[in-house]
Amino acid sequence: MADKSPLTELTAQLPPEWKWAALFHAPERFEQEWRAWLGAAAHEEEMSLLRWWGQRADRAA
Repeated sequence: MADKSPLTELTAQLPPEWKWAALFHAPERFEQEWRAWLGAAAHEEEMSLLRWWGQRADRAA
């Protein structure tokens, strides 16, 4: 089932460079969703970095 939140619908209508702007300014009326989106994005980035370091450690052993 796809995520059809109002923020998802709004994001789909905006140009790609909006994502960079969104890192610094919450879209008007979507502050709570923005915080959730930003938190999820940060978590995924952190997990990706940990996986990368884990692969390096495995290769070094």
